[in-house]
Amino acid sequence: LGPYVARSISGSLLTDGELVIGLPNPGVTWFLAQLLVFNILYALLCGKGWSPKVPFPGIARLLLFGFGLGIITGIITLFVPSVFFFSVPMFFQYYLYYLVFFFGGALASRNNWMEELQKQISGKTRVVLYCSFIIFPVIYYMKELILPSSLDDELSNGVRIVVNILYMAIFKGGLSTMYWNILFTDIFMKFMNKKYWCTDFFSKSMYTAYIIQFVFPMQIGFYLWVQILRSKG
Repeated sequence: LGPYVARSISGSLLTDGELVIGLPNPGVTWFLAQLLVFNILYALLCGKGWSPKVPFPGIARLLLFGFGLGIITGIITLFVPSVFFFSVPMFFQYYLYYLVFFFGGALASRNNWMEELQKQISGKTRVVLYCSFIIFPVIYYMKELILPSSLDDELSNGVRIVVNILYMAIFKGGLSTMYWNILFTDIFMKFMNKKYWCTDFFSKSMYTAYIIQFVFPMQIGFYLWVQILRSKG
């Protein structure tokens, strides 16, 4: 329902009742479609008994791996634009991450990496992780202050390319992506690894509720939005 509701009902509410005709747009449900694709790949490539023994590599190696992944992605984006492809926004910029983290997550689950993370992480490391929670977003959103666009005129093409790749590898993906995964895994394992009154419901119904928002709540929101704009002329 997501693609057709997004293009038809939503479009009619936002265009004075005129239906928008075109190719289906999956909207934010694109990641559900990709989960289906990844699960099919997993079933075909790995099979039911897939469970390689890989010990927890440690936080430093995970961050280094993330940095390397960011370098590869940064180089790819030099040659291929970040466009909507295969129903995925910014496909060439982020799809490699999705593949690696999906299969990496399966590997981590089978080898109890999350439990090992809790055993190996020290108090000092946890302090650094939590303090960096503030630093990473600030630097990401203040790129213009750190690397102003006016600086491009003063840099050679080679230096500009290196700077953009490093920014991609550290702050826009790569290292920061791995950092967010480690940080929130630790937070949820340490403080929220409990069962609450709502956990059963959300564990069984989250994706269904996510899709239903296209059919009902989002349409009401669009309708009210149009009415507010009309009332203000």
